[in-house]
Amino acid sequence: MSTVMSKTGKSRFAGPSITGYAYQFDLTTLEILRSAPGDVITVEGCEDIDIDGSAGSESVQCKYLSSVAYSPASIRDAVRPMFDAYVGGRKHNYRLYAHFADGRLAPSRLTVADLREVLTEHKRKPPETIRYYEGVSERDMRDFVEQFTITSGPSYDLQRAAVRDELRAAFGGTLDDAEQLHYGNAMAAIVELAIQRNEPDRRITKAQFVERVNRRPVLFSRWYAEFVGEEKVLQKTQQRLKGLGVFCAPKKRVIVVDVELLDQGNSVAQMIHLVEVLSTELYGRGRLKNAKPWTMILEGSSEGVLTLKKQLAASGARFNDGYEHLTFNPSVFEALPLVNTKNGGDMIEATSYGIRLVSGDTYARHRQEIEMPDAVVSFGSSDFSRYFSGAPKCAVHVPVGDVEAIITFMKGVAAR
Repeated sequence: MSTVMSKTGKSRFAGPSITGYAYQFDLTTLEILRSAPGDVITVEGCEDIDIDGSAGSESVQCKYLSSVAYSPASIRDAVRPMFDAYVGGRKHNYRLYAHFADGRLAPSRLTVADLREVLTEHKRKPPETIRYYEGVSERDMRDFVEQFTITSGPSYDLQRAAVRDELRAAFGGTLDDAEQLHYGNAMAAIVELAIQRNEPDRRITKAQFVERVNRRPVLFSRWYAEFVGEEKVLQKTQQRLKGLGVFCAPKKRVIVVDVELLDQGNSVAQMIHLVEVLSTELYGRGRLKNAKPWTMILEGSSEGVLTLKKQLAASGARFNDGYEHLTFNPSVFEALPLVNTKNGGDMIEATSYGIRLVSGDTYARHRQEIEMPDAVVSFGSSDFSRYFSGAPKCAVHVPVGDVEAIITFMKGVAAR
């Protein structure tokens, strides 16, 4: 499974194949959340979803065929591998879960005669009739249809609404919480399972899934952006973060940025502008004296990080890097800037530095000596847990690779 993303994180296409993946991932989420305690779900096992529990074992194939009317031929490609697996020795239950054009219903059961029709293909060029059941005994065919069912699935929108209901039931809160907070996490968790090479690593229980989704630090994933659109994801993320209030000035805030952005059409001047915005517009003069500076974790090579720091220094930017390229000192790095207030009041007039800057490798090595931040927003890696000894109160990965878009996003979240 894969999607095609541009360097800016924008989708290069959005078509039936993407909807089909989303439909399958949504069904996988439903099957997990509706499973009984002790049931084990395998993502991309014998079929799209394998369920092993006290009631027995079942393999589920999911198809979203919104432009195809039901016919025996329409399910041939889905039934064949299940039939072959059964004949080959996997003697358990099989289910085809499919949505057809105009919501037309498929039969819930097949007869042996129906199965023969499904497994018979008439080719035109050259003329040929292929019977995929040849050599299989009547008994095996009869046994298979007794253990094979078809479920007519709802539309994409109706199924997604069902997923939101199940997420709300599992995690509490409102439907907006389910949509804006948990849905993207659930989808990302399913994708992570699906891409594991070894089958044991693709297995999960409901309790494990709920724990994974609940503690995952990423609100939205690139997969979610692919399905619903990047602009909508960014808007919802901004709204959610502003509502949580975790990016207000008195909080300890971290931003993760990849210096490799400079190799993706972004200029040094844009990166300097981003640092300037964080250190002078979203902190510093005009803010209350209890405000804290942003910390920027720079991912990428040590050479790239050092080069950017030199360019920032040449531009006049005042930053604290804890003497990283001499001998990193966590105490110096953690020390708050000296602050002068306006007329001795509560408003900042000037500060000794405006932002902390450090490489990801250094931050990760000293994470036990650096205070846990209240909020993290990453425009770099989606897996940034290595930087922290625990879980920040709020952390989000934003699938944006354009520096100006990052600046716009940050201004929107941190606006007073």
